[in-house]
Amino acid sequence: MASPAKPVLTVLRASGFVLVGALLAAGAYLIARTPRPPGAGATEVVAAGAEEPQAPARELAPPARVPAAAQVEPGAAPTRAASEASSFFGRVIDDESGSPLVEAVVTAEDPDAPLVTTDASGLFRWEMGPDGFTQLRVDARGHAPALLWTRFDHGTPERAWEVRLRREASLEVWLVGAQHPETLSLRVSAPLAEVVDGGEEFGELVAQKPFGPEGALVLDSLVPRATLTVEVHGHAGLVQRLAEPVVLEPGERRRIDLDLRAGTRLVVDVVDQAGRPIADQLLWLTRRPETPVAEREACYFQLEDAGSAHAAERTDARGRAAFEAVPAGAWWLGPAKEEAAEEAPAEERVAPVATRLEISSSEREHALVLQAERGRYLRGRLVDPAGAPVARAFVGCEHETIAGFVTGDVDEGGRFRLGPVADGVHLVRAIPHGKLVAPAPVRAVAGGAELLITLAPGSTLAGRVVDGASGAPARADVVVSRADGVAAPHGSFGDDGAFAFSGLAAGRYALVARTSDGRAGLVEGIALGAGEARSDLRIELAPAARLVVRRNGGPDEVAFRARLGEALVASGALERGVPGTWFVPAGHLVVELEGAAALVREVDVAANATGEVVFELE
Repeated sequence: MASPAKPVLTVLRASGFVLVGALLAAGAYLIARTPRPPGAGATEVVAAGAEEPQAPARELAPPARVPAAAQVEPGAAPTRAASEASSFFGRVIDDESGSPLVEAVVTAEDPDAPLVTTDASGLFRWEMGPDGFTQLRVDARGHAPALLWTRFDHGTPERAWEVRLRREASLEVWLVGAQHPETLSLRVSAPLAEVVDGGEEFGELVAQKPFGPEGALVLDSLVPRATLTVEVHGHAGLVQRLAEPVVLEPGERRRIDLDLRAGTRLVVDVVDQAGRPIADQLLWLTRRPETPVAEREACYFQLEDAGSAHAAERTDARGRAAFEAVPAGAWWLGPAKEEAAEEAPAEERVAPVATRLEISSSEREHALVLQAERGRYLRGRLVDPAGAPVARAFVGCEHETIAGFVTGDVDEGGRFRLGPVADGVHLVRAIPHGKLVAPAPVRAVAGGAELLITLAPGSTLAGRVVDGASGAPARADVVVSRADGVAAPHGSFGDDGAFAFSGLAAGRYALVARTSDGRAGLVEGIALGAGEARSDLRIELAPAARLVVRRNGGPDEVAFRARLGEALVASGALERGVPGTWFVPAGHLVVELEGAAALVREVDVAANATGEVVFELE
């Protein structure tokens, strides 16, 4: 093969509403309009949504996460006054040797922004605008690219942000059975949450390159230790997606042979609950839905499933669709969740329920009838304690036996409609945007009586973060948690140290404050009654301990939580073999892996010391 050209790398982001968490234990969905740069300041955070768009609630995130392409110092910097401008310093080094990378190239998304290179010590300087937040890309020869946000707390060479680049990985791909391979291209994508510091990005980093006439190519500059989705595309779109994601190690070059001829022909006839064919319906076929399905046989598709579907086909006038060359194994098949379907008449829209099926390697053709539900909805109204309609809210529901959820908006009259949904019992949950809280979930059946959900007054926790030695107000990240283990909001607050969390349910709470310079404080045992407002809270900062958590082996997705007494002090996802670092208050920490791989470790960590926890998984 001839020497390949460098692939085209593109950053794609999702737009519109993005589900960032389903805190089922708290009975709440958290929904944000768009991703925000880490450290964006907030004046008040509400438990289930923000009254102002610049301060949305979000699922608990750690102050530091070691991303796939760059390890950075923990802590998020908040915003400065709009009139200020500042410099951001970074130092680019090789992840394995620690050696500086000279003449690494730093660029921004803005095509008019300058191009900056690192000096002999790996140092670079970037002039920030008044808002301070710019996403940069760092490239160095032989290394995978890194994406990062500039921050105000790295304004001197001594405080330079350390960007650790890993050696690039490569894929060598050969097509088997392609009649005109030069009309095809390879598309490899990695989630931005695994590439950008903080894990709050939605979208993907994409590399794409055409095949040559021999049906082979080499794709370089791939991000190691990230979940790579590998696809073959043609003029009409997706041709084939590798059934399982690929994870490459730094410096690895892996060969993959893609046989476009092998597999089973899957023929699907789609009918509604009355047995009528459903024409012009897009179907998705996927190995692994975005919704965790556990042992269930069906789940609701989400919009994000469009990016991971193995193939998509539309039914003809008879309600029939065919998928060619489907590999053997377990699959999920169902009507797609399409934004365009919102414009169709309500009675014609189909519930996006995916059903599990098995295909044997001995089958030449597999035929099935897929029954879908059409035109079923849950309807209701939201009111406050006085009976007035509440419009600033979201509503979601879960089926008793189908995994996943369906969400919807609320109109100005407080009315909502969820659907289309499957037949059966759903639990309906209301998520208000302000200082109200929702009652327990309501059981309902599609097509039944209109629901009336009355919201109750929420509670408030407010106070100030101060330095324990001087008493001076301090800029900090503050996390709220409940003694019963339920996660609550997290926010970054400004120079005056003032913080406020509203829309909280009654309960026993703890507050943890952390700064990017290694201080932390804790207040626990806060009893909060229904509708009560506490504004006298004071969090005193002291030198923090450093918690390092690593796991080896195990499944693709593993999350952990660390507690100090009743307080949740750290939480996040763990990549295989990659340590994550968090500043936490000193003391006796209980660290637990979540999910099927539940394990518990305990460690005592003193101030200015480091405690490490390692989980060995099969």
